[in-house]
Amino acid sequence: MIELIFRCHSLGELMGARGLGVTGQKRAIKTYIENTDNRYKEVKSKYLEKGILNETNAIELINEVLKTNFSKNDQRLTNEYLTGECDVLEPNQIADVKCSWDRFTFEESRLAESYEWQLRGYMELYDKPKSRVIYCLTDAPDHMILKELERASYNYNNDLPDFIGIRIIINMIFDQDNFNRFLEMAPIDRDAVQKQINSFVHIPKEKRIHQVEFTRDPNKTKLLYSRIDEARQFIKSTYES
Repeated sequence: MIELIFRCHSLGELMGARGLGVTGQKRAIKTYIENTDNRYKEVKSKYLEKGILNETNAIELINEVLKTNFSKNDQRLTNEYLTGECDVLEPNQIADVKCSWDRFTFEESRLAESYEWQLRGYMELYDKPKSRVIYCLTDAPDHMILKELERASYNYNNDLPDFIGIRIIINMIFDQDNFNRFLEMAPIDRDAVQKQINSFVHIPKEKRIHQVEFTRDPNKTKLLYSRIDEARQFIKSTYES
């Protein structure tokens, strides 16, 4: 039986407050299949798609606002417990970039440290004392907005009301210039929604970023590795008994 190696982005599923739990057991099984069969459960969503497509734009936004010189890291590291590839590798810390779906999820991300264990895994792999997750509010790509409009139109027999269409557009674009540009190609009657167009609120770039920082903690690292050991024992008892 091989010793499971967990991807950093999956670590949060192991770290339930009361132990491994069912969620952690399911993650252990998925990781077992990944490690032994080289098969991965494909996860698709519009939220994930936007994050992947907008990663470069998000890094450019961070560099402009925070006066950094980030570039995308492509160095994947592995130790006896973990494997992962952080988004940005800095001299004294690592950073991970998250593209929020809309204004609502961007602000809600302030309420929870959803990626703490992912970042703690990266700190161990890259041997860095600090890490940060940077949340970015970026405009959706044109084709994604058009897809959302098309999807919504199905509920109206392919005759989407203009007031619904403009609402969708406004919820996916935050920059005034980009909003004006997209309206030139948007499949809506601009005259019918001129009031909504005029009331568009531009979100300044400095307000489209917030970040959460973490410091390496040997006690939390010990807890993380002990939970991985628990997951390994679960797999052994499940498949070797």
